Amino acid sequence: MARVATGHATVHDGRGELSLTMDDSQPSNETALSTTVRAIWAEVLKVTDVPDDVHFIDLGGDSIAATQCVTAIATELGIEVPIESLFAEEATCAHFIELLGQASANSPEQARK
Repeated sequence: MARVATGHATVHDGRGELSLTMDDSQPSNETALSTTVRAIWAEVLKVTDVPDDVHFIDLGGDSIAATQCVTAIATELGIEVPIESLFAEEATCAHFIELLGQASANSPEQARK
């Protein structure tokens, strides 16, 4: 799925490859977590831009896409989040990244890494 280097993510989905590079309009403190989440959302939602403030559903998300996203997050990052988190009122990319950051900080597996 996503292989991440700071500021760049390459997504492999079996059908091809999507390469994303962070530009100057995105925050310079982009983290590996943020880059990975954006790459996963871009791949699953088939979009090239994942703004911070646009709701998952407004980007084309549905229950199938939500399932694919939480599965990819669990696979790539080892963080499990409820699928419902992508349908919450505040389900923007920025909020989801914040949620994942909190979940990873509280995860015993993440603490061992």
